[in-house]
Amino acid sequence: MRLAFLALSCALFSALAPRGLAAEALPLPLSVGDCVRRALDGNLEISIQRINPLIDEEAIRAARGDFDPALVFTPNYEENNTPLDAQSAVAAGGRLVTKSRTDSWSGGLQGKVPLGTTYNFGLRTTDARNTFNSFSQQYTTYWGLELVQPLLRGFGPNSQMAPIRIARVARNISDEEFIWRVMDVLTRVHEAYFNLVYAIENRKVQIQALELAAKLLEDNRKRVEIGVMAPIEITQAESGVAGREESVILADQDVSQRTTSLRALISPNASDFEDRPLTPTDRPGDAPPPPKTRGEYLSEALEMRPDYRAAKLAVERQNIQLVYDQQQRWPQLDLKGTAGFNGVDSHFAKTVDAKNERWSVGMAVRIPLPDQAAQGRLETSRLRKQQAILQLKQAEQAVFVEVSNALDGMEACYKRIRATRVARRAAEEALAAETSKLRAGTSTSFVVLELQNKLAEARSREIRALADYSIATSKLQQAMGTILRANNVELARAAR
Repeated sequence: MRLAFLALSCALFSALAPRGLAAEALPLPLSVGDCVRRALDGNLEISIQRINPLIDEEAIRAARGDFDPALVFTPNYEENNTPLDAQSAVAAGGRLVTKSRTDSWSGGLQGKVPLGTTYNFGLRTTDARNTFNSFSQQYTTYWGLELVQPLLRGFGPNSQMAPIRIARVARNISDEEFIWRVMDVLTRVHEAYFNLVYAIENRKVQIQALELAAKLLEDNRKRVEIGVMAPIEITQAESGVAGREESVILADQDVSQRTTSLRALISPNASDFEDRPLTPTDRPGDAPPPPKTRGEYLSEALEMRPDYRAAKLAVERQNIQLVYDQQQRWPQLDLKGTAGFNGVDSHFAKTVDAKNERWSVGMAVRIPLPDQAAQGRLETSRLRKQQAILQLKQAEQAVFVEVSNALDGMEACYKRIRATRVARRAAEEALAAETSKLRAGTSTSFVVLELQNKLAEARSREIRALADYSIATSKLQQAMGTILRANNVELARAAR
């Protein structure tokens, strides 16, 4: 009998040993706060999403580049041999071919200002040497300022700055989407953490149930030996032990899977600390939800939810685009003007010093008929604004549904904790009473095993209710948009 009990103990130890873990591996204790910090530093989803605001920041810089001035320099050399007909040859003093060599270049500063004005301040010069001037230097120069000012299409900061404003709003949307992704990851970290807590505690329950079944088997063998119990009771107890061993194996597998899920959320490498069992140090709470009305919950959620703020920003972005596209339907009417000085001389410096004024003013008009491209862009903007407004209403509806469901789930879990706690106590009392009857010979092993099963199930349901309540709490915090605040997390935004 001692050998049989020793073999059973070895089998029990084997069933309880965590699979795939080295015997000398030290556990890694982790609180919820530890997991949150690890997720913020290493979660791959957060790392990927963190890049989007940086991309949009560069899009703002690219849009600003439309107003960057540019230095322009265009040198050119041309050599030309022109044959002459008989009449032209006589006029040219009998020459059959005239030759010319021309050096020309222009340079200056060009750009645009937010009013829409384009400018070009620069200098153009030509050195034309040919047969008729004996290839001597002859510079023709103009330097001055050229301006083009749109009066309708493209006029003013509202039109010119629209791409920058749209890029800024897009950056703000990326910020809100990043915050929402972080909230979602933290919610899943909480869920994975308390699912692991449940799995570990449930394994303890299954171990306790196996120990009870093993103790029952040992007691039955003693009773059979002294002749106060039928041998069939040993068979029933052995069946109970086998069932408990299976439950422990399944519970152990659940712990391993829950550990892997949590590890994937808090580490960028799947192999990080895989040889160490994770040991949660926080326990589920059972505090009642804060006493607020559903209206108060909803109002706070609409203020705090980043996905709802992103939907509002999307409407703002479409408003900017719509105003821009409306202006693009106007005719093109540009005012042009130049002011500068001309000069001609054999010395370049003298041409630049010349004071021969030159100025001009004019208009350029372009009226597309019927301008289907601008009309198509405008109608597209109107439809997208309408779509953005509907998406904002949809986001508001989603906030209402998610907050309501989270509150319902939290209240249900709170009630489940009370109910499962009562059920567990009743199961403990029933098992204790039936065990006493078995010792007195007025019950059977089958009944005791059934009550042991019920006790194990009651304990598991109580632990599950506690874990679900903590998970429901984090889901309510996410639905409210307050999970970062609840975890003392403050996300720094990149400077604009």
